[in-house]
Amino acid sequence: MHSFPVPCNKNLWFSEFGAADSAGRRLFAFPYGGAGAGAFRALAAAMPRDWVLSAMVAPGRERRFREPPFSDVHSLLDALMPAFEALLDRPFAFLGHSVGALVAFELCRRLRREGLPMPELLCVSARVAPAAPRRMHDFHTLSGDALVEAVLALNRSSLGPAPIPDFIRAVEPQLRADFAITDTYRYSPEPSLKVPLLAVGSSDDPSVRPEDLDAWKAETEVAFETQVFPDGGHFFLDRHANALAARIERAWQRAV
Repeated sequence: MHSFPVPCNKNLWFSEFGAADSAGRRLFAFPYGGAGAGAFRALAAAMPRDWVLSAMVAPGRERRFREPPFSDVHSLLDALMPAFEALLDRPFAFLGHSVGALVAFELCRRLRREGLPMPELLCVSARVAPAAPRRMHDFHTLSGDALVEAVLALNRSSLGPAPIPDFIRAVEPQLRADFAITDTYRYSPEPSLKVPLLAVGSSDDPSVRPEDLDAWKAETEVAFETQVFPDGGHFFLDRHANALAARIERAWQRAV
């Protein structure tokens, strides 16, 4: 059983898990649709002690629940950048899960365009490559009941408790905005990143098949690895937190 750490909220956009003042490395984590920093509690409990995990809390999530959410990845990054730059005080890596993988990828490209420090590793989780066609789309246009059913369908292969329909309805604006980020995204060709890339997924994710992860290779000029966990569905983060933390640590060590 995990002993979940309590986040520290020094930055409006990020909650920190771990001893930030003494940590040698920072792992930025970008959550799946409708979620905030809490999506990474299990991972934070499993990560090495000399890391700090900085998990994004976007508008509309957790303590920012009353703020209107963003529905476009580039507008989100425009607002995020000042808070993000304040945390570039040590070597860092990115982890993004589902829509968070798209945010992490586009943030890498934004950093390169602006001449800012780059992550030492990009880990993308439960997301097809940005240039590839997705298996599920247009969720943001679904009716309320259809949106609830779509979210439940994503969870059916997960081994944790199913979300409660009333809770899904309560966070519908946030979910719809995050689905819009994915549904309306248009890939713009740019040179491949000079950042090692680790693509991870699960064997029974209905939206991302194991072979879909291979297409991420086109987005890096350097090391590329994949990892497929044996089960857990689309939301495998909690079930495989220990293995995922160890896998990221190994890839990060090889990257430097």
